[in-house]
Amino acid sequence: MKYISKLFLALVVMMAFGACKKVAELPFYPNGTAVVLSSSVNTISTAPADSGKSALQLSWTDPKYAQSPSMYKYVIEIDSTGRNFSKEFTLTVNGVMDTSFTGKQLNDIMSGLGVVAGTPASIDVRVTSSYANNNEAYMSNVLTIKATPYIVPITLAASNPGPLTLSINDAANSAVVLNWNATSYGNFSFNYAVQLDSVGGNFAKPQVFAASSSLMKDINVADLNSAALLAGAMVGVAKDLELRVVAFQGQNTVPSVISNVVKLNVTTYSPLAYLWVPGDYQTPVPNWTPQTAPRLGAVPGQNDYEGYVNVPSGGSFEFKINPQPNWDNSFGDGGPGKLSASGGNLKWPNGGGYYYVKANPVNLTWSATLATWAIIGDATPGGWNNDTPMTYDAANNVWVINSVALTANNIKFRANGAWSNPNFPGGNSNLGGDLSELSYNGSNIPVSAAGNYKVVLDLSHPLRYTATLTKL
Repeated sequence: MKYISKLFLALVVMMAFGACKKVAELPFYPNGTAVVLSSSVNTISTAPADSGKSALQLSWTDPKYAQSPSMYKYVIEIDSTGRNFSKEFTLTVNGVMDTSFTGKQLNDIMSGLGVVAGTPASIDVRVTSSYANNNEAYMSNVLTIKATPYIVPITLAASNPGPLTLSINDAANSAVVLNWNATSYGNFSFNYAVQLDSVGGNFAKPQVFAASSSLMKDINVADLNSAALLAGAMVGVAKDLELRVVAFQGQNTVPSVISNVVKLNVTTYSPLAYLWVPGDYQTPVPNWTPQTAPRLGAVPGQNDYEGYVNVPSGGSFEFKINPQPNWDNSFGDGGPGKLSASGGNLKWPNGGGYYYVKANPVNLTWSATLATWAIIGDATPGGWNNDTPMTYDAANNVWVINSVALTANNIKFRANGAWSNPNFPGGNSNLGGDLSELSYNGSNIPVSAAGNYKVVLDLSHPLRYTATLTKL
C-alpha cells in the first residue's frame, strides 16, 4: 500500500507540472479601414451611341482586412443628391476594388431614381466594405457626380410629303400616314402626339393629333384640312406645313423628346360656308374690313350660319353681314331680327359683349345673344349645381381659367348658367364631347387625374370649337 501511495503522488506531481506549461499566444488580427472611393469623371453626359460604352469607372482603396482580399465584399450605393441614400440603387461586388457602368446601365439607374431624361442631375455614390459575412463594415467617402441621362430620339417619316390637294369628296380617306420609332428611358411609359403648324410658326400654337402609345398616325383628309386651316392655310392656296412627334413620360404634359420635323405641302378646301361680320368694333384696326372680320360658318348645303363675336366697349356698335370677304354684297338691317340686302347698318343689341350670332341669308334672319361661359360638373368645385366662371381673354380670343382644382371626374362647358337656351342650336347652351371638336349637348368630358388645371375654351373658329385641360 505504501508503494501505491508513492506512485499516486508522483502522478499528481507530474500532472501539476504539465498544467503549468506555457501555451503559445494566438495571432493578432488588426481591424480594417474605411476605403477611399474615387471616380474616373465628375461630369457625365452620354448619348444613345454610348449605351454600350463605359461611362463611369469607380475604384477604391484596400480595406486591409486580415483575410484574403477574395473574401472582401463591397456594396456600391447610388442615389440622388440630398436623399441620404434613402432610395438608393445598390450593386454588390466581391473580391475586386473597382467596377464600371455603361451608358445604358447608368441611364437605367438614373431613370429608377426618378431623374427626368435630358435633365442634368447630381448623384451621390459611396461604397461599404465588409467581410463576406458583413462583419467589420466600413463606409467610404461620398462622391457627388453630375450626370445627364439621355433618351432615345424619335425619327418621324411621312408616307406622302405632298404636294397634296385635298378634296371634300375624299374627306374620310387617308391623307398621310406618319410612322416613328419608340423612344425609351428606363421603365417610363410614353405617350405620343403629332403636332402640326405652319412653316415658321415654331409650334407655338400647334394643332395636335393624339396618338396614345401608338407608333403611327393615319390622318384623314378632313382632319388634315381642318388642322391646316387652323394653322393659317387659305382655302384653295398651297400651304407649307410642318409636322413633328412629341413624346410624354407617363402623365407629364411637358414633352420629354421631340422628333425631327417633316414638311408637308397641302392645298385645302372649305369645309364650311362662311359669312363675314365687318363693323367698327373690329380690333386691331382697320375696322369695317371684311377680310379680317370674324366669320359665321355653316355646313355646305345648309343655310343656318353661326359663330361667336367679341364686341369691345365703345364705338357705334354697328356692323353688317357679308357673303364674301369684300363689299360686293352685304346684308343690313331689315327690321327686328331681319336682314336686308339694301338695309342700313345692323347694331349689336346690347352694346359691347361676347355674342353668339346666328344668320340665315336665305330666310333673311339673324340674332345675337350675349354669352358668358363657365365649367360645371362633379370634377369642379361647384359640382353639377354651380358654375365655375371663365374669363374672356381678348388678346387670344379664348375663354380661360388660369388655375382651378379639378378631381378625376367630369366637366362640361355651359353658357349663361343654363343647360338650355332657345337661341342656341337645338336649344342647348352647353358643349361637351371630344376636346378637339366640341359639340352642343355633347357627352361629359372626363378629367383623367385630380390636380390644378388651366382650362381654355376656344370658340373663335365657327363650328370647330375646341378646349384644352392643362395640368399645372
